[in-house]
Amino acid sequence: MQTRCLLADNCCMRLPDRAGEAGASVAEVALLIAVVVIAAAGALSFLGSRSDASLDEAGAGIHETPAASEGGGTSGGDPGGGSGGSGSGGGGGGSAGTTTTTTPSGQPTTTTTTVATTTTTTTTPEPGPASAGLSGGRGTRNGSSRWDASAKLQLDADDGTGSLAGTATVLVRWQRSNGQWSSDTIEVPIDADGRASIETGPYARTGSSRVNTVQYRVVGIELHEDREWDGDEPTISVPRPA
Repeated sequence: MQTRCLLADNCCMRLPDRAGEAGASVAEVALLIAVVVIAAAGALSFLGSRSDASLDEAGAGIHETPAASEGGGTSGGDPGGGSGGSGSGGGGGGSAGTTTTTTPSGQPTTTTTTVATTTTTTTTPEPGPASAGLSGGRGTRNGSSRWDASAKLQLDADDGTGSLAGTATVLVRWQRSNGQWSSDTIEVPIDADGRASIETGPYARTGSSRVNTVQYRVVGIELHEDREWDGDEPTISVPRPA
């Protein structure tokens, strides 16, 4: 009997220990579940705020995109600018234009400037025709029985520009005392100012073969530059000196 009681007492003493252990295990499980619930609630709150921010940003982009596509840009300069559509730029007509493209929020904006090229063409007028004149006919004694003839040739152009250099073809005719005429042609150089000297001789001044008159006539002019001779053929006569 005594032994059983001890066993019984031992059993009675063990029962409270098991109940304490069970109580401790339940408290730990409850604490763990509470920690997990708190952590899950914090994570859900964080994800919810991020989701709301993303949705707001996407909504703002959706509202701005149609505005960008409807009014594409402005362009043009002084004096013919315009506004364009379809987001690609506007009208034209000016000397320069600027095109601005609007993109959704957060994207870069591109601005393109176009400068027109102006070409100026200068036309040089063709030189006018040149006219010839003879003056200063003179007979000069050359020794006791001979003489020389001379005259001045001058070219003129109405425009007054460019060179008048070239070559003149002169018909030279001389008349003897018996009335007979002889002739020859000579080439005379003309300077850039259109001046030339015609000199011929010597001719007989005395005797039956003397030459009483020398005549010059311009029959052709060839100019070096793109200029024409008007075709007039001036003539001058030079008498024998006394």
